[in-house]
Amino acid sequence: MRAALARKQSIYGGGQASVARSQISVAINQAAIEANLLPINMGLSYQSFDFQLGRLERESARVSQGCARFATDSAPVPAGYEALNAACLRFFEVPEDYKQRVSDLRVPFLKAETIWNTERSEQKQIVQASNMAVQ
Repeated sequence: MRAALARKQSIYGGGQASVARSQISVAINQAAIEANLLPINMGLSYQSFDFQLGRLERESARVSQGCARFATDSAPVPAGYEALNAACLRFFEVPEDYKQRVSDLRVPFLKAETIWNTERSEQKQIVQASNMAVQ
């Protein structure tokens, strides 16, 4: 967008030059519209991520309650429950790693929002400059 604005501002004269400047203005405005779709899509992705995360956490709580009743690493495990006991013990080891990974996944979403806020301000200025430039 910056390059297009610089190009538009470097074109002088009437006739075809005016048409070229108008076409560049249209392209700048279209680029701004397309750029606005990026944070919308990022937001939808984050909402989907957060929704799925909530479902997973609710299911984990349910499994945790079931495992807490009999999972043990010291008492004898009832016959036929060895695999389930082992899975439950492993399940209880996962939360800290899981929490860190979730936190790590949230960071890019938050960074993208910060970057977009800065870029949006700059794009707004470019679009305004393009629209105000002498035709």
